[in-house]
Amino acid sequence: MPASKISKDDLKRHLSEKLTDYTLVGPVKSRLAYKFDVISNVDRLEIEYTTTVLPPKKQFMPTVEPLIRFQGDGTAQLPLIPTDRPVALVALHSCDLIATDLIDTIFATAPGDPYYKTRRENAVILGVRCMEPCDTHAFCNAMGTLDQKGGADIFLTPLDHHFLVEPLSKKGETFLAGAALSHSGDEDAQAVGRIANERDKQFRSQEKVDLKALSDAMTTSRDHEIWDELAGECLACGTCNITCPTCYCFDMCDKMELSLVDGERRRSWDSCQLREFAEVAGGENFRGTRADRQRHRFFRKGKYLFDRYDLTGCVGCGRCVRQCVADIDPLEVYQRLLERRSARV
Repeated sequence: MPASKISKDDLKRHLSEKLTDYTLVGPVKSRLAYKFDVISNVDRLEIEYTTTVLPPKKQFMPTVEPLIRFQGDGTAQLPLIPTDRPVALVALHSCDLIATDLIDTIFATAPGDPYYKTRRENAVILGVRCMEPCDTHAFCNAMGTLDQKGGADIFLTPLDHHFLVEPLSKKGETFLAGAALSHSGDEDAQAVGRIANERDKQFRSQEKVDLKALSDAMTTSRDHEIWDELAGECLACGTCNITCPTCYCFDMCDKMELSLVDGERRRSWDSCQLREFAEVAGGENFRGTRADRQRHRFFRKGKYLFDRYDLTGCVGCGRCVRQCVADIDPLEVYQRLLERRSARV
């Protein structure tokens, strides 16, 4: 299907009709911020919104997830793969689309993750273009994730009274069946270009991060003084990881019933910034200092994931900056490492 357009009222009407077949999840306004939530009334849906506190990955990776159920007789229900009805995940910004694309790639790598895969295959994703910086801390333009369409099935661009609609997959075309779409002319494309040009000037940084150069810079920065400096500021609370759309580490535990006979094995989100994350039997800790953990965090975002998957591990959404009580800013770290590399070349 070619790009087309739909009025904002008609889009809400179409989404409302889809409630009979899909569980609708999208950004809604809570008391203090926006969050992704299940929507039964599309009037709650905020398609044009600022960044949510938690990323949409929680739809595919619940914060706490049961994996198996075991009984005292030695039997087990394995695995507890979800069989929920199809989900329509609406209004993901480009940074979250790229993050979803990365985690899709990671969780598809052998042996794969059936829990994530089932939820992901059962979902249709509607992305939305940001027509202005969604947050003062965002640096998606610097990371090259602005206007990217990632794993979206449908991509929406908001204009004055309507949305441009780009179906990007068969699932997207199926979801749009019956929608009141009309032809989109050149004037719409020209309007998007003008707005995007003005939008880009509003970001706090105009300089693009060279991801390959950043990876190379980190190779020679294991002993950089910046890690000790960050350690002196960091409170090791783990908020940066919990709010990050590309973090996927988890803890595993067995939860017993009061009978101490039956129970279930669960996984839950975890953070590499917590002291006990890399602790093993005997009290040995592979990253026992905050400097070690800060270095690991940034190497993970700027080097390890890029080297393996050719995708950025930091999408510039700015969530970690906004939530960090120590005001640690990844973009400032990247720029400092790149400046050091340039000085050496």
